[in-house]
Amino acid sequence: MLTDDYLDSFDEIVVIGDIHGCSDELEELLVRVHTETPSQDPSKCLKILVGDLVNKGPNSLRVLELCRDIYHKSIISVRGNHDDLVLDLHNKYKSGERLSEKNKWIESLPARYISYLEKLPYTITIPSLNCVIVHAGLQPAIEDPAKNTPTELMTTMRNIVVMENPETKDHFYRCTKSNQEGAPWATFWSGPEHIYFGHDARRRLQNQHEFATGLDTGCVYGDKLSYVYIKGPRNHYIGSIKAKKDYTSS
Repeated sequence: MLTDDYLDSFDEIVVIGDIHGCSDELEELLVRVHTETPSQDPSKCLKILVGDLVNKGPNSLRVLELCRDIYHKSIISVRGNHDDLVLDLHNKYKSGERLSEKNKWIESLPARYISYLEKLPYTITIPSLNCVIVHAGLQPAIEDPAKNTPTELMTTMRNIVVMENPETKDHFYRCTKSNQEGAPWATFWSGPEHIYFGHDARRRLQNQHEFATGLDTGCVYGDKLSYVYIKGPRNHYIGSIKAKKDYTSS
């Protein structure tokens, strides 16, 4: 939870979509948002990432360097399923398992970056702005979803299927990582908190929902790295950086 005392030190807050190791695009985005910040002081613009900092893209190490080493005072992030995957693969490597060629970079991942990924929270709540940042989504219609949604769902859910109890005829929600059954989970989210999330690249920008905004616009697939301001003079403005290439095609 981010307190008012902490937030008061920033002129602006911007939420940034899935990076997936696309360091060039992240650096270009940082230059842009820092230039747009009224004081043009990077430390006055809080950057909140929706997770999946690493994996798939060309330079996950550089992304971690930017987040953990260079801008650690003004970049925070939630944890995504690919951040979890990298941690899992690193543990397997340390246990003696050989990694595939595309995952070899994880073998030399410095301990400080492993620790950084391990400490990422699954949600970031900002009470004063009435919003929550999570990687994939939150389960509607339960008590305190930001605490009680299972962490696996927080990092993998995309859709909700409405189910019926055959005995009572009551309806309930089944969350699924599939986007082939049911409907986007955000269509069922009725607030009052606004949720900023990523993960669902196939749907690209989701800004049609009243209480949720999806920011995964497929940078690693050659599309865009998107961001939205949630505090400051550019509040609600959505922008993007065009990807240099499709990093998954080679």
